[in-house]
Amino acid sequence: MGEITKLKFTSYKDSNFKDDEEVSSYTVMINPESFKRSLGISHDNTQAKDGAPSEGNLNKISPERFSFDFIIDGTGVAVDKKESVKTNIERFLSVVYDYNSASHSLPFVMIEYCGLVMRCVLKSLDISYTLFDPDSTPLRAKISCSFASVISHEKDAKIKDKQSPDITHKRIMQEGDTLVAMANRIYNSDLYYIDVAEKNNLNNFRRINSGTEIYFPPLKI
Repeated sequence: MGEITKLKFTSYKDSNFKDDEEVSSYTVMINPESFKRSLGISHDNTQAKDGAPSEGNLNKISPERFSFDFIIDGTGVAVDKKESVKTNIERFLSVVYDYNSASHSLPFVMIEYCGLVMRCVLKSLDISYTLFDPDSTPLRAKISCSFASVISHEKDAKIKDKQSPDITHKRIMQEGDTLVAMANRIYNSDLYYIDVAEKNNLNNFRRINSGTEIYFPPLKI
């Protein structure tokens, strides 16, 4: 069997997550039994002037959310190296929560687990102390944390740049095509299909008639 890969959090100075701007990292003692990944799309459900409900026009894609529950154990039973719960929690907070005075923000955090690389910022964090020694020193704690995905400044600039010299693409929607797949083929990324839908004034990107001409705006490389 291969070596067990543990859940790892790494903090960076900004949202470009460059290797030379890594600040610190934290690896959990005990992997979570499961974690939750949430995706969502928001719609404009404003009613028409005649009072009839709208179809629910596409508005924007929501940031992905990632939630984890894991245990910090200070008894020495779970792992060979014994470390106090207080010290362990402080190390974790220094990676995901401590304020960055240089960027005036919380850390940008790269999370690696289950073959996924998640670039995020912390949204919520709860610490539950579940075991104590006779002098009330905590011996075990449960961490419940939630993160929201972020797009780097570089990728965001590609989306917003209207003066790019890159090639403009036009495609005809064929039977079986989806906007997500077409955008992924052209941009080599699944981040931009919402922008394509907005550029083409598509109310519903999931239902596009065959033969529709789709304009894919240029992105700056």
